[in-house]
Order: sequence, then C-alpha cells, then structure tokens
Amino acid sequence: MFGTTELYRRFNQNVRFKDLKINPLPNPYMIENFPWLPNRFLAGDPYSQISYGEVRLPGPGYEKVRGSVDDYGIVDMFRILSNV
Repeated sequence: MFGTTELYRRFNQNVRFKDLKINPLPNPYMIENFPWLPNRFLAGDPYSQISYGEVRLPGPGYEKVRGSVDDYGIVDMFRILSNV
C-alpha cells in the first residue's frame, strides 16, 4: 500500500504549479540605480522576466550592445521603456 501512489503522483503533476516562478524579494540594485523602471522589474530577477532581458534592460549587457553608457539619459530611458 505504501508507495503505490508515488508513481501516479509523478506522472500526474499539477500543471499550474509546475512552472510557477515567484521571487517577491525586492531587487536593491534595480531600485537604487533604475527607479524609473516599471514595478514588475524591481523585484526578483528582472532579466529573466522578458526574452533577451539582459540586452533589453539596463545593465552590462545593454551597455555592451549600445556602447558605454555613463548615465541613462532620456534617450536611453525611452529606448528601454519602449522595448519592454
């Protein structure tokens, strides 16, 4: 009797909880450096929330693609916000 439901449980997993990824912790790096980003990017790992996030959001990847950015001016903010 014991262990007989394990096989059933392994193959009949609840789909809605299988791919659920939640990280509600605030991200201090994004909050301090980029407070102009939407709230959904200020908690957890913002780079994994959208496809190609490391290139589309501010940070080292964006700077390598666009060139060195000392401070994110109005044009850079517009490019990033229009792309997310």
